[in-house]
Amino acid sequence: MKGRMFMRVVFFAPLISGATAAALDDVRYPFPEGTEVISVNFGDGGTAMGAGADAGIDVPRKENWNNAIGDNGMLTNIVDHRGTKVVVNMTWSCQDEDATTITGGTPGDQTMMAEGARSWKEAAGGAGVNCTLVFSNLLSVFDAPYNLYVYIGRGGGWPATSGNSFTLTAGTNALTGWTLAGFDGTWNKCMGGGDAGNWCVISCVEDTLQVDLVAGAGKTLNTAAINGLQLYGIKQGYRPGSVLVVR
Repeated sequence: MKGRMFMRVVFFAPLISGATAAALDDVRYPFPEGTEVISVNFGDGGTAMGAGADAGIDVPRKENWNNAIGDNGMLTNIVDHRGTKVVVNMTWSCQDEDATTITGGTPGDQTMMAEGARSWKEAAGGAGVNCTLVFSNLLSVFDAPYNLYVYIGRGGGWPATSGNSFTLTAGTNALTGWTLAGFDGTWNKCMGGGDAGNWCVISCVEDTLQVDLVAGAGKTLNTAAINGLQLYGIKQGYRPGSVLVVR
């Protein structure tokens, strides 16, 4: 009796559901190679991140950070976490770059959190300068939705022993929070109800994404700063699946 050979093809669907309602870091990715991360560090020339340095929370902590140095400018040679150039561009402008007090953390975290692009507001709550970033061509890299992780520092405000209120807007989403006085190596998530923290995450869908940080009033020197950020999501056009052949 001749043997019979047959082929059975089994496709495993992605295990991602409800991504528009939940942060992507709450989803267990079955195919990590299908994700993309773009990381940007803000500061002066003395706080640039080296290619081999990693920083940020556990997900999406990655290497190959892009350095935005100075009070304003444009990044056109942005790379992803593999060091591969992508077609995303970013412009930024802010009051200036200023420091957050550092008392702990890994070398990469300390470098990233040392300085940031800060927003400033007069003590009386009048005039001020916001920190504004604009990304373009994001949907050439990510499927929507993707997540924006923002690392918030004090930005040299006074008194140095206290934090300051801020409002962060990304696309059509916004949250309010309170900066910590310094960075001791511990990551504290800001949930968006005015609570204190040094990082937050916002789900986004825009191809061109504008991000604004506005410091609140009430202190002698009212400041808050974006020290770093990471864009994290499913690679554009990626559809996870596998084929099992049984003979």
